[in-house]
Amino acid sequence: MSVEKHATVWFVIRYFHPFVGGLEKNTLNLAAALVRRGHRIIVVTSRFSKSWPRQDSLLGVPVVRLASPDIKFAGACIFLMALALYLWRQRKRSGLLHAFQVGYTSGWTILLGRMLGKPTVLTLASSGSGGDIQRHVRTVWGRAFLRLCRRALRVVILNQTMIQELKGIGYEDSGIALVGNGVDMLVYKKAEDRARIRAQLGFAAYEKLILYVGRLSPEKGVDFLIRSCAHMNISGQTKLLIVGDGPEKVKLQELARIAGLESKICWCGSVEDVVDYLQAADVFVMPSQFEGQSNAILEAMACELPVIASDVVGNNELVSHGDNGLLVPYGDEGALAAAICSMLGDRQQARELAARAHACVLERHNLQDVIERYEALYDSLQTRREQPV
Repeated sequence: MSVEKHATVWFVIRYFHPFVGGLEKNTLNLAAALVRRGHRIIVVTSRFSKSWPRQDSLLGVPVVRLASPDIKFAGACIFLMALALYLWRQRKRSGLLHAFQVGYTSGWTILLGRMLGKPTVLTLASSGSGGDIQRHVRTVWGRAFLRLCRRALRVVILNQTMIQELKGIGYEDSGIALVGNGVDMLVYKKAEDRARIRAQLGFAAYEKLILYVGRLSPEKGVDFLIRSCAHMNISGQTKLLIVGDGPEKVKLQELARIAGLESKICWCGSVEDVVDYLQAADVFVMPSQFEGQSNAILEAMACELPVIASDVVGNNELVSHGDNGLLVPYGDEGALAAAICSMLGDRQQARELAARAHACVLERHNLQDVIERYEALYDSLQTRREQPV
C-alpha cells in the first residue's frame, strides 16, 4: 500500500478546534504544513455542538466533525459508531489512519484500521505521571485502551522518556519513531520592532512582562507561578501576562486576589495568534507538572524569549539549565521567584540564553524538518498493509 502524496491521511482526534490546547494546535499546524506540501489530510473529530459545522476548513485543512452529543458515556458511544461508519464509507480510498493521544478514540481507530486494512500511526501527547502511559495503566479501561493502541504500526514519541514508558507496556522498539514538535521559524522569530508591538498590545516600553501561554488547567501549574510571583514583591512596572483559558480560571483569579496581585496580572484569555505576546515579553515561564513536548516553550525559544520551566519530564529535554534557559523544581516557589528575578535583572544573561535557545529550535525543531520526518514515516508504511481480521 503506497502512502504517497495522492493518498489520504486521516487525522483522528477527539477534541479539536474550537477547543484550543497544545495538542489541538500542534495537530492543526502539522496538518496544514503537510497540506502545503501537497498531501491530502482530513481531520476527523467530534461535533459537540449543533452550531459547529459538520464540514469545515482550517488553514486549508478539511475538517469533518462527527456526531457527538455532549452526554458523557452516550455521546462517546455515538461518536465511535459515527467514526466507524465514516471510515467504512472511506475504505476504498488509499491512505492511513493517524490517531492522537491514548484513549478510547485512538484505540478504536487503530482497531478499525486493522479491520479495514489501513496502516495506523499513533502520536503520544505527554509523558510522566499524567501522561498517556502512566495515566492509563492505573485503570482497567485505561489498560484496555493501551492494549489496543499497542496494535498501531508506528507510535510517534516526543521525548526519550516515552521510550521507556512504551517498553514498560511491551511495545517493541521497531515500532517507535521519535519525531518532536516543530515550529514555523518564519512566523516565530525575534521581533523587529518590539516597541511597536508592545504599544499595540497596550504595554509601555519600560514595563517588565512575565508571560505564560497555555491552558488554565491543574497540570499546567499556573497556581505555582502566581504564588511564586507573590514572593517577588513585584513593582508597579512588572506585570504577569496569562494568555489562555480553561476550567481553573476562576480559581486562579481568586488566588491572585488573595495574593494581592490583582493589579499585577493581565488575564488575556485565549488568543489565536500568540506571536505578538512572545515578541513583547521579557521572560517566558512554563510551570507545568508534566509535559510531552511543550509547543509554547518551543515557540518562546524560537522568538528568542528567555525561558524558565519546571524541571519535569518533557521540559527538561527542551531546556538545559544554564545553557538555553533555566529549570526550577516544580513547586519550589522561592526558586521560581529567584529565577524570574534573575532573568529580569540580568539582561545580558537573558539574551545569551535566549540566543542559544533559538539556535536549538532551529537545529532540532524546525517545522520543515519535522514534516520531512513525518513524510519519511508515512512512506515507510507503504509496504505494510494490515489484512482485515
